[in-house]
Amino acid sequence: MPIIPITIAGTARTMNVEALIDSGANRCFCQIEIGEILGVPLASCPKESVSGIGGSSEVFIYKLIIDIEHGTYRLPADVGFGRFNFHGNRKPPCYVLLTFRHNK
Repeated sequence: MPIIPITIAGTARTMNVEALIDSGANRCFCQIEIGEILGVPLASCPKESVSGIGGSSEVFIYKLIIDIEHGTYRLPADVGFGRFNFHGNRKPPCYVLLTFRHNK
């Protein structure tokens, strides 16, 4: 999967991370630790059950702003925060799984 650098903005701070582009994903996902660093109020976020090739998990949904190419593209995204196995690693160095969908 392609990897790109992005900036994500939470309530407390912003963070530069690497994002895996997954065209088959239904939403963007991020490790829960990143949400905590960004100041996402996880306890008050709605929860959703998800499953994929790495197994099943419960995620906390929160809208973040994602900057691609240093702000050239600034996108709001509903991100699922949880504990995931990205790219074969339980705790990768700050990966975010991105998906892009075209709305008709």
